[in-house]
Amino acid sequence: MATGRTSWESYGRTRCPKNVAGAHGTAVTVLAHGAVPSGTTATDGSGGYSTENQRFLHVTVDNDGTSAPGRDIEVWTYSHFSGVWSIFTTINCDAITQNTTYVIEIYGADRVAFVRDADAWAVAPTAVYAACSTF
Repeated sequence: MATGRTSWESYGRTRCPKNVAGAHGTAVTVLAHGAVPSGTTATDGSGGYSTENQRFLHVTVDNDGTSAPGRDIEVWTYSHFSGVWSIFTTINCDAITQNTTYVIEIYGADRVAFVRDADAWAVAPTAVYAACSTF
């Protein structure tokens, strides 16, 4: 592209969900329990993943189909207006035994991050994917 951005970086309205971690099929990193995403000031909002101020966050927990992870995933958001990270919602993974997708309205938050809500996974999910869209 002429702008130097990769194909998944449009910084505008998107109908098709765009993977926040890069190319489609790239998993996000779920931070350890108790971690706070880096970037706790308005000038250092660099942790987590850029949402490009989209409206919806699509999160797929890819599981092996045999055992639930046993831990929830906290979805954190960062907005430049406040300059701080905060917990936005929690994805309940206690009973997930198959691939499950959640669609969360994030209201144009600037960045998102994912944090495990307790010490260790009972059985870690195969992967967690996240994408954003406007519609």
